[in-house]
Amino acid sequence: MKGLGSVVAVAAIQFLASALAAFLSGAGLWNEIHIYLMVKRSLETYRSNALIRFEFLNPLVYLTYIFFPLAIGLLGMASSIGLLCMREWARKATIFLATVPVSVCVLLVILRPRTLFPPDPGNGAILAFGGGVYLALLMYLLIFLIPISIWFFKVLTREKRSFSISQPIDWSIRPPSSCQAAPFSPVDRLYSGSG
Repeated sequence: MKGLGSVVAVAAIQFLASALAAFLSGAGLWNEIHIYLMVKRSLETYRSNALIRFEFLNPLVYLTYIFFPLAIGLLGMASSIGLLCMREWARKATIFLATVPVSVCVLLVILRPRTLFPPDPGNGAILAFGGGVYLALLMYLLIFLIPISIWFFKVLTREKRSFSISQPIDWSIRPPSSCQAAPFSPVDRLYSGSG
């Protein structure tokens, strides 16, 4: 029973973290769409006099900061529900989710591509931040993700046998006689000619 409790704890933590990741990336996507539509309306209204422009970021930025966390969040929520039902695919998906996001974050911190970590703005820039903030956020995220991922991996590899079917399903089981259908239904009587 202790093993099942730890699986339930993994499922609960995974669901909450995945829901948070999906919500934050969805909010970021909604914000980008909202700003784009606002700029588009402004350009339609003021034409060339509009002082506002929308600049699309590098597609890698959208992929890394919006679509990847959104996909991970949705997969995490689905697999946490599958963990509660003790499904083998959910166990494998959770192990996948315990390794891939951490690996991606570690690679991003090590490589620091310029497209994802823009240079910090110069002096006098108010409310603007550069790649240093993103780097710090990724490092704090790693501080939380690494121990949780190790714990998920240990619990789900230890409880592997709980996810497999211990007894084969006997498909030859017949329902009790009280559950069997009557030998003749009204439709059968119509076709047999008896009234």
